[in-house]
Amino acid sequence: MYIRVPAHQSPDLGKVVVAPLDQREEAASLHGAALVIDCIGEGPLAGFRTVTCRPSVGTHGWTVEDLDRVVALGLPVLRAGGNVVVHCESGRSRSVAAAAALLVAAGSHGPEAAYEAAKCRGGSRSRKAREGYAAWCAVRG
Repeated sequence: MYIRVPAHQSPDLGKVVVAPLDQREEAASLHGAALVIDCIGEGPLAGFRTVTCRPSVGTHGWTVEDLDRVVALGLPVLRAGGNVVVHCESGRSRSVAAAAALLVAAGSHGPEAAYEAAKCRGGSRSRKAREGYAAWCAVRG
């Protein structure tokens, strides 16, 4: 299983869970997801509030505005104590960057620590996802 639940520094926050596509339903059920953020446009997950937030630069390139949208949707859920599952195809690039942005915005991690905490299968496969996250951190983090 490649589901990753980064440790939080604040017990008041919900959890951010990173999962690959083939484990999104298991992750959502196991962690009682209040929100599922779909980073690839796979569509709604039955029984769970699902939103699609896809990178707008090719298939992996997040912009600052893209990650701002992830944060705008996910941060209120985390602050209310709800768990957020973030998934992409492999759980190694788009979802890692999106989850890391949530951790930074929540104030539980610094930019590097958030990215390291969100990785679930080794390093990111996409330089574009990592660069988009770095650009977001330079402006917001």
